[in-house]
Amino acid sequence: MREGGATRLAEFAELLRGQRIAIVYSHRFGAPLDEDWYHRWQTNVIAMFSQAAEHCGAIPVFFDLDQWLDYCSASPKGVQFVVNLNAGNRSLDQWSVVPALAGWRGLVTFPCSAFTALLGEDKAIAKRLARDCGWHIPRGIEEGLSARDQVIRKPRTYGSSVGLERLTLAEVHNPEDPDYIVEEFVRGYDATIVTFYSTLTGRLECHGAQAITPETDDPANWTYDAYEKRNPGVRTVVASSYYPVDHELAQRAVEITQVFGGKFVSRVDIRLKCAPSATAPIRFEDCTFLEINPMPTIGPSNSVTELAARYVEQHGDHPDLSWIATRSSNPIERAAIYLLSAGLLALSSR
Repeated sequence: MREGGATRLAEFAELLRGQRIAIVYSHRFGAPLDEDWYHRWQTNVIAMFSQAAEHCGAIPVFFDLDQWLDYCSASPKGVQFVVNLNAGNRSLDQWSVVPALAGWRGLVTFPCSAFTALLGEDKAIAKRLARDCGWHIPRGIEEGLSARDQVIRKPRTYGSSVGLERLTLAEVHNPEDPDYIVEEFVRGYDATIVTFYSTLTGRLECHGAQAITPETDDPANWTYDAYEKRNPGVRTVVASSYYPVDHELAQRAVEITQVFGGKFVSRVDIRLKCAPSATAPIRFEDCTFLEINPMPTIGPSNSVTELAARYVEQHGDHPDLSWIATRSSNPIERAAIYLLSAGLLALSSR
């Protein structure tokens, strides 16, 4: 046990042996089942968590959302933990179903609670809280934007940049629609700051940033929309690299994650006013807050998993993490093992 009586990850991993972990997913309503994006998500994400559970000695049990509703309504027994994959490109009204029902039944839900998902993924609330926490945020329509100004219009409660548009304020139909956010387009570079729980310190920590630089004549004028996310490198060739962040930015990222009730993981999406440099950390003063993702997609090829893989590699000889190397030799699988076990530990009562 660590100081304060907190359970070590190696001990917790032993407790996972033989436990049933529900992996709850949902189809994209109205989309054909052979749609490429759906299948990429299905195979990459569901399979990664299934393998991670098995590497921990646990038993993955699969539910689609309808099956989960039926299961929870029947006084369920046998499942001890839940992985919530009901997220992404759908309305936020539906995001809380899985963790809310799990919480009602006293089950720990990865990666966050219903409260954290609803509060953090609401972009309007997130902007207000970020401003109160000292972040610079894009100006809204009430803050002196002119009809000719370039703006971003996006749904208030959808993920994956679904519905995001860039246009002039004059082109926006009903700019005060409460279901949408209209804010100034900020020239700069897209980046995301990653936090996740460190089992070595027993604290939520910032682990760096991923920045995306498009290969265009004017990279600061580029918009990372839903098409670019779903079709990487098709319309625009981009370079994606990882960077350290300064002490203030690391502290601010952890602070705002905790403001939203996050205990395990988050991604804070920002716009950098200057191109990231390999020789200097990203500074807080150069960041404009865009949104926070307390339920970020965690798959084999994204920022959370990559930075977790680096964390496990860096600290792999520590007694609390050395067991992971005995379960897999693959860096991404090791990262998934860490994220699942550390996440469930962070979200459980310790």
